[in-house]
Amino acid sequence: MEEEKEVEISEDKVYNLPPFQIVKYKDQYLAIATELAIWVVLTNENQLTIFKMLQKGTTVGKILNEYETDQEDIAYVLTQIEAKKIESAITKSAFSNTKLHLHVTNQCNMRCPHCYMKSGNAYNDELSTDEIKSLCDQFYHAGGTDVFLTGGEPTVRPDFFELVEYISRLGMKVSIYSNGLFWNEERVRRLASQNVDCIQISIDGYDEESNSLVRGKNAFERALNAVALFVKYRIFVKIAVTPPYEVICAHSAEYIRFSRKLLEKYGKEAIQIDYSYFLMPGRNLSAEVVAERKTEYYALVDQVVTGIYGDTAEDSFVSNVSEGICDSCGYGGLNVMANGDFYFCDRIPDVAKIGNIRDMPFEEIHALMQAAQQAGKIDNFKPCNTCALKYICGGGCRAEHFRQFTKLHDISNINFDHIEPRTCSQENKEKFYELMLKTNERFFC
Repeated sequence: MEEEKEVEISEDKVYNLPPFQIVKYKDQYLAIATELAIWVVLTNENQLTIFKMLQKGTTVGKILNEYETDQEDIAYVLTQIEAKKIESAITKSAFSNTKLHLHVTNQCNMRCPHCYMKSGNAYNDELSTDEIKSLCDQFYHAGGTDVFLTGGEPTVRPDFFELVEYISRLGMKVSIYSNGLFWNEERVRRLASQNVDCIQISIDGYDEESNSLVRGKNAFERALNAVALFVKYRIFVKIAVTPPYEVICAHSAEYIRFSRKLLEKYGKEAIQIDYSYFLMPGRNLSAEVVAERKTEYYALVDQVVTGIYGDTAEDSFVSNVSEGICDSCGYGGLNVMANGDFYFCDRIPDVAKIGNIRDMPFEEIHALMQAAQQAGKIDNFKPCNTCALKYICGGGCRAEHFRQFTKLHDISNINFDHIEPRTCSQENKEKFYELMLKTNERFFC
């Protein structure tokens, strides 16, 4: 962190501050610039009064004269306003829909019970090589930057490397979601020569026995061997873990040990281990069971993640807020199935199909993407649109909290008054207030 620099402020200075909402929490005040996702912490009534005077256009000099014995309070308030550059802050979204999720096939060599795609057999009408290339070409020329190849298992397509190489030549980054079973050194070496951002390998157990409950026998070591090859060729690996409910209930400590061991072996610069906090209905997992276990499952996974990485809530919060205003969850991103059906969210079972890429020109699809992106903005949804935290919290996943919205097929003409408001608890708000207080000084440089 750079050494803080002293800033001289003229006594004639009058601040032009945006509107703020004041929230009292734990005998302190959070002055939140709602439209900027920036806040000022005020630790006492004096600071609150000083801040309100600055809001009204009172000069710095007048405040200094009126509060001669409270110079530290004045300095504390002014330091935050200056350090956070509130007057010149620019509103920018943390989200941009420049990433294409492309399910290149529904064929898969596994039959995982939790698979929400219910992958197994290829569709009869899967997109051809030329159709996929054409889609990627048009996506790139519309501003696309990344393509995620998934399935099914994408590597079973005979043209898999042809597609990766074509996307790389266009100048877009490629990420791949794989079960890791069809990789050898020759294939990994070939992949390493392309514009690959990362590869995600799914490993759902902590040993052969637990993993086989999901992915079948003899998949565990093969997936780990693939991880080792990718690390060797400097391809960043994300290991995706969706532990079975029954297994994580009884064996959370084993998941922690397994994950720590991998991180110690390869290092955080080479791999990242991502545990799924959410269950979705799948091949052998009903919506009723998911609803029943959702809260407990989230807590169990959080316990495991904390055991691996420690409490990362503050770091994650600072990172998210620093990227821009959280005005969206990313709804509007293009997700294309192997048969050409497309959606604007990757939670396919929970959202409506919008159309098929074979039935409309890409210009029309892109226009719908932009309309969907605007429709998904939190300013459209109640009660979030009037909340001081709207751009800090972002309202969460639209498919989770605004199901009526994501079930709509026509996103061009929506009456948001008919969308059921999200239920938000005071506990959820206080979680953010607590993070804002704890991390406040990290925004001072």
